[in-house]
Amino acid sequence: MFESVLKIKPIPDETSYGLVMALGNLLGARSYGEALTAVFGDARGGLIDPLDCEPNRLAALLGKVSLEEPGELLLKHSLWPYFIAFHKVGIAGLIEIAASTVQARGVLGLNGSQLVAQAWRAKYCPVCAQDQLENHQRTTWIRAHQLPGVAVCFRHGNFLVNSSLPLGKAGDLRAEIEFPEVASISVASVRDSYLDSGVWSINNPHLLLAQVSHAVLGSNFRFSDQSKVRLLYGRALHRHGLISGKAIDWSGIELFLRDCYGELLAKQLGGEFKGVGFRKWLGGMIHGTQYPRQSFRHVLLLGALFDRLPSVKEVELAMPIAGCDNVAHHQRPIFCSEKNKDRNAIRSKIRALIQEKPDLRRTDLRKLLGWANYEWALKYDTEWLDLTVKLVPKCRRRDGSRAGADWGGRDMRVALIIQKLPLGQKARLRRGRSSINLSELARITNNSQDVLRRVIKQPATKAELQKLRLGWN
Repeated sequence: MFESVLKIKPIPDETSYGLVMALGNLLGARSYGEALTAVFGDARGGLIDPLDCEPNRLAALLGKVSLEEPGELLLKHSLWPYFIAFHKVGIAGLIEIAASTVQARGVLGLNGSQLVAQAWRAKYCPVCAQDQLENHQRTTWIRAHQLPGVAVCFRHGNFLVNSSLPLGKAGDLRAEIEFPEVASISVASVRDSYLDSGVWSINNPHLLLAQVSHAVLGSNFRFSDQSKVRLLYGRALHRHGLISGKAIDWSGIELFLRDCYGELLAKQLGGEFKGVGFRKWLGGMIHGTQYPRQSFRHVLLLGALFDRLPSVKEVELAMPIAGCDNVAHHQRPIFCSEKNKDRNAIRSKIRALIQEKPDLRRTDLRKLLGWANYEWALKYDTEWLDLTVKLVPKCRRRDGSRAGADWGGRDMRVALIIQKLPLGQKARLRRGRSSINLSELARITNNSQDVLRRVIKQPATKAELQKLRLGWN
């Protein structure tokens, strides 16, 4: 267990403050404050910071553990790899920032909203504690249990237990050190029961969040390239039918996340999960300049879109989808008000209609589905609709050509009507100095204005209208 009197061997994934408490206990400390004083020389105003990276404190701790470099201590025994997983700074850059300022968190933009509050008490899993006791002869707090929003053990699935170890400025450091207590059940019966396959447990929201957070903690900064991450998200959203070349289905994404996490989202995110707040931070992950680097936001999306952590190769090879430019989505239609329809409900209705009538045509679908729902599907779910309800080709003439509107016949008929109009009606066709009153002409010829806009460009009608203009002048 111990390499020398003053050095202790860390347990894999052990937190830095777990090392401090173990060292303090070895040096005779009885309380949390005494342990801080024994290791660092002072209790630092009663603060145990999970993101502590001050060089002098790292040096003091590094001299008492069997590690060679400060970077190794931060990479393997701090929460920093999780919080800067979506930054380009890396561990080396973090150490450089920490050497020049005590506000490394602020410099990296981590003082703002993380969507979930950092826990004020260190948490532990009793089953993991028993495993530690069997293999390392002591128990400690591990990093993956302390991540934001995590309530269960990523390995065993049981709810975590709050210890008396205070984090941050809250809590009494005079309390006696209480290391994690072991479970009363057999470790072998539950050990690694959820991680054997490497696939996330999508049917348990708490466990899913814990597993994705743990995976991001050990992701080794593969998500540091913002452009690649956005392409990765774009392809996944497109695969799930939530983004296309025309728009982002905000309501569909919200429903998708609710199906994945249930009430866990509403409970933890509150107002930020709805309306403008939700679209603002989620939109920043897909397009625009406000790219959120708070890891918890990315954890939510990764857990919903993937069944495992994307590999380094998958991130590097992420490519844009043809006709689906993530960067330009903020200029495209966004679902709001009456456009916030349930995509899955409309698709289910269409499938049911097709099942009843396999040869369903678009015209019949519009009547049976309802004009509003059909227009919504036609405009915002075009790709799926085209694949599901095929467009019936127009009838063909005997010579094989497509049957279409007889614009020549329409041209002759309208021209003849204009030619035979009385002078009074011809006068009513005048608008302004020499313009044609299209609405009056539509009424006289019994045509729509859209049809007439094309007819008046045909040769016979154009010639008759020219004669009228010459008469007016």
